[in-house]
Amino acid sequence: MVKPEILLSPANFLIGNNMKLKKFTKNKGFTLVEVLVAMGIFAMVSVIISSISLNVNNLQQNTANYQRLQNDGRYMIEKLAREIRARELIYPVGPSFISELNFKKDENGKLLSIFLATGNLIYSIYDEVTGQTKEDSLNAEDVNVVAVKFFVAPYIEDAWGVEPTVNAQPRVTILLKLKNVAANPKYEKELTLQTTVSSKVYKR
Repeated sequence: MVKPEILLSPANFLIGNNMKLKKFTKNKGFTLVEVLVAMGIFAMVSVIISSISLNVNNLQQNTANYQRLQNDGRYMIEKLAREIRARELIYPVGPSFISELNFKKDENGKLLSIFLATGNLIYSIYDEVTGQTKEDSLNAEDVNVVAVKFFVAPYIEDAWGVEPTVNAQPRVTILLKLKNVAANPKYEKELTLQTTVSSKVYKR
């Protein structure tokens, strides 16, 4: 049996405190090597994340500019196709590509012309009754029309009178080249569209 005076002796008290101090001193902090490794890993992760964010941003800018050209080009092609189908061209137009389409006056006495001017595709209507001309740009302000060409076949009005063996539906091939305006040169895009439209007016 242990005597009470032995348990409460100063020597035993000091031994117990020393054991607690030893246990406490075992909880060490980070070493310099561990800190450097952690900083290196953090730097690598930051670089990877920044690179991914930059690539995503570049992709978004490129896609947005390209989509803008597609939307504007689709609208212009549909507008041209609607006019070509519904109206009659003024002949002759020449055997090669032309940069302007002129149409005969409609039932309201209006003449339509479509041509390129300073980067804009102009939709010009002349009213014979009032003598006034109204011009609108078919493309948006942030889209530049680099080139527009039309190929009309047949290129003379009475092709079937000159060549009775010819029996072809009148058609117009449209070639349209677009480019972004006021865009960062890094993200600037060009788009070329081509389609062929047949006229509803079928003379034989």
